[in-house]
Order: sequence, then structure tokens, then C-alpha cells
Amino acid sequence: MKLLAPPLVALALLAPFLAPAQTPAAAPAASAPVLSVRAEVRTALQAAIDLHRGGKAGEALATLDKAIAELKTPATPVETAFLQRTRGLLLLQLEQYPASVTALQTAIAADVLPAADKLQMTEALMRAQFQAKNYPAAVEAGRQAGALGSSWTGLAPLLTRAYFLASDFAGTARHIEERLAKRMPVNEEDLRILATSYTRIKDEDGYTRTLERLMREHPKPDYWPDLLSRAQRQPGWQQRYDIDLFRLRLAVDAMDEANDYLVLADLAGRAGLPAEALAVLEAGYAKGVLGKGSGADEHQKMRTQYTRLAADDRAALTAGSARPPSAADTRSATTTLTTGTALFSIGQTERGLEYMKVAVGGPLPDVAQAQLQYAVALQRAGRAADAAPLFQSLSAHPTLGLMTRLWQIALNPKKG
Repeated sequence: MKLLAPPLVALALLAPFLAPAQTPAAAPAASAPVLSVRAEVRTALQAAIDLHRGGKAGEALATLDKAIAELKTPATPVETAFLQRTRGLLLLQLEQYPASVTALQTAIAADVLPAADKLQMTEALMRAQFQAKNYPAAVEAGRQAGALGSSWTGLAPLLTRAYFLASDFAGTARHIEERLAKRMPVNEEDLRILATSYTRIKDEDGYTRTLERLMREHPKPDYWPDLLSRAQRQPGWQQRYDIDLFRLRLAVDAMDEANDYLVLADLAGRAGLPAEALAVLEAGYAKGVLGKGSGADEHQKMRTQYTRLAADDRAALTAGSARPPSAADTRSATTTLTTGTALFSIGQTERGLEYMKVAVGGPLPDVAQAQLQYAVALQRAGRAADAAPLFQSLSAHPTLGLMTRLWQIALNPKKG
């Protein structure tokens, strides 16, 4: 992956902290101590800084290594910290990751540099460990950088990948969920990693929730089949809900087989909605999956049948449209709902919605399903404000909740 790394500006900031050991320094401020080094060390560090500025990281590293080799006496802890810190950053830039890890660990262990420097070295150490494929160590360095107050925007994404590549899938999921809870930026790749992590730890609810979020924020047709199948596997699912799920599949163009269209047309026909059944068949013909192959004759027979039934139903609905809707009892409420849905399907939108509204206020066998159908109709009619409370109330339904939320995604696609 591409690392979101801050530039190695630290090399250019070394000089102000250094003072020759043999030169007495003025009393420094408590927050900015002067760290003394020998003249030859200071000269080597400055030369390395200048070479780095000139784009010569390799020569800068060679200059430091030569200076270390030529020291007459061992480096002091302060000199060690500066030399190894600078070497570590240069080695990281030169993609010599194991050597960079060693140098940075040595500099940190000296424990003499200011807190800001320790933080920067810890961030660099995380990057070096990651690139060296020491993923558990990268996780540990990343966590330490976070504890030290890192504001590096690349820390959280890199820590996510370090957790994942270390095969700590529970840690990966926990870390990304923490980022989400804090409203930190989380991109599509992060969410895909989260979804995969949930599958590895066999957390079905977490996986479904993440896949739903992916479809909502980064919609792709590839996500629909899995989500739709999960909607049908919700606890308490009843066969009567199949028509709503197939309608949703049609709405998101997730029906690729002739049988998909035939099943939905049959469900609509059995529900007393021949105009909808005909529209489904016509959609199958338009997509090119009906009217060919060994089933072509059967497809045409079904098409002819529903063409006639739809015409008869349209005539009956038009003739009876003056009758007011009623929901005095379960039977009349059910009939009113069917009539409203049928009216909606033949283009009598407002009249259909009027009937459906009366029906959902009556004693229906399954009020939640009727409310979902009414909400979908309202949304399709452009009355989003009226649909929103219904969608909201149904979104937590133990059986229809997921399908409700998927309908919302389908009817309110994210704009690019």
C-alpha cells in the first residue's frame, strides 16, 4: 500500500537543537533544552542535512556512518540519539527497512530527545516495521505513537492494515469501529477490510452491518446479491415477504435469470396485481431473459394471460374508483390495501396512495409489511418526507429492518 507519510522534515530541524560540547551554552528555556554534541558529530549531522536537502540521501547516510566509525571515543547518549535518529530516517527513505528499525529503536532507547522527537521517531518506526513486514511490531509502534499524541493522518489507516496483516482480525475490527465512532475518515478499502475481518471472526451481524454501510457509502452492484440473500435469512422471515424482496431485486437490477421474473410475476398475480405482473414480464423481455430458449412459449403464454387480466383489472378499478376506501375490519383493510397497490401500479398514484394510507391504519394481518409497501410507494411518488417516518420506524424491525434499510438505499442512491 502507499504510505501516507510526512516528509522527513526532521532532518532540517536538527541543527537548532545542537550545541558543540566544548562551547558553553546560554541557559536554555526549560521547554527547549540544548543538547550538546562534539564538533565532529555536529559537523557530520549538518553535512548529512545539507546532502539530504540536495536529494542525496545515500551520500548523507555514508557521511554519518563514516563519522561514527571515526569517533575517537564512543558516542554519548545524546550523540547516539541524534546520529541513529538521522540514520533511521535516511534508511527509511532509502527503503532499507530492517536497518531503519534498528537505528530508530536505538535512538528511542537513548531516551534523551524531546517528546516531539520521540513521537516522530515512533511514527517513523511504525512505517519501517510495516515495510519490513513486522506487522505485530508495527501495531505496537502505532499504538505507542497514538498514546504519544500523534496527529499524523496516516497513522490510523496504516494501523488498520498492520492489524489486518498481523492476522489480528478482532483487533482490526475493534480499531476500525473506534475510528468510525470518533468520526474519523474511513474509506472504502477500510470498510472492505472491516467486512473481511468480521467474516474471519465469524461475526455475521458485524459483517452484514458493514456490507450495508459499504452499499450506502460506496455503492456497487456486486454488494447487492449478498445483502439481498441476508435480508431473506433474517429471523422470523415469512414467505409473504418474498414479493417485497423480489420487488427490491427488480428495483436494483439484481434479477438475471428468467425464473426471477417469472417468480415475481407469479407472486404479483397471486396477490391480485395483474398489471404489476405484466410490468415484471415486460421488464424480463426488455432485459432479454424472457422470450427465448426452451421456455419461450411458456413465457409468451404467461404474457398473454397477464395482458388480458391487467386490462380487465384496469377496467374494474376505473369503474370502482368512486367507492371510498374502507378499513373497518381485517377483510376490508386487506382489500383496500390490494386496491391501493393496484391503482398505484396502473398509474393512478394519488388515488392508490389514498387507499394504502387508509389500509395501513386498519387491522391488517401484517401492519409492518403494509407500512413498508406504503413507504416505498410514497418514496416512488416523490413524497420522501411522508415516507421517512415509516422507513425510520421499520428500520429496527427484527425481520423487515434490513430489507427496509436496503429499500432506502435503493430508492435514495448516493450521488457520485
